[in-house]
Amino acid sequence: MIAERRAFGERLRRQRRHKNLSLTEIAASTKVGASHYAALERGDCSRWPGGVYNRAFIRAYAKAVDLDPDETAAEFAEYFESAPPPVDPQAVAGLEVEGPSRPPLRLGIEPDPYEAEKRFVRIAALLIVDLLAVVALAATGMLFTAASFWICLGCASIGYQMASRVVRSIPRSKGSVKVPTATSTHVEHPEPAQS
Repeated sequence: MIAERRAFGERLRRQRRHKNLSLTEIAASTKVGASHYAALERGDCSRWPGGVYNRAFIRAYAKAVDLDPDETAAEFAEYFESAPPPVDPQAVAGLEVEGPSRPPLRLGIEPDPYEAEKRFVRIAALLIVDLLAVVALAATGMLFTAASFWICLGCASIGYQMASRVVRSIPRSKGSVKVPTATSTHVEHPEPAQS
């Protein structure tokens, strides 16, 4: 097997020299280190990363020296990628598993540990905006009427509440974004099945 690997590497080296290319030129065009290709030409790919990287490296080299990438990759796989050893079913049947079996690993998205704080900040910000809007409406009412601040504040609160309900009842188009409000959190529970 080692002799076949060396012969394969030598054929690749002859093809490269026939095309009058250096290893550094091929390395520059393929973005793979020249040391990898030097090892390939020596028939030693033990330091190559393995798997799909090996196939990508050999295909890039083959294209650079005008060889068929598919044929070269297949020949490379024949010489350098060994199949795993066959498993004897009788040996596997005789093995006993020691200890409790572990459940399969399940990955999940961990909840944000600061979600409660973020929600509190969002609600507080919305309440502050609402309060400032009501106070601004009350101040505007004081400018245009002879009513006291408290009467204007009460009327502004009622008017703001009614306006917000009207705005929330308007159907939204698909492209609009719903802004969460402090009073819009409502969870519906499904009815239990009647039997």
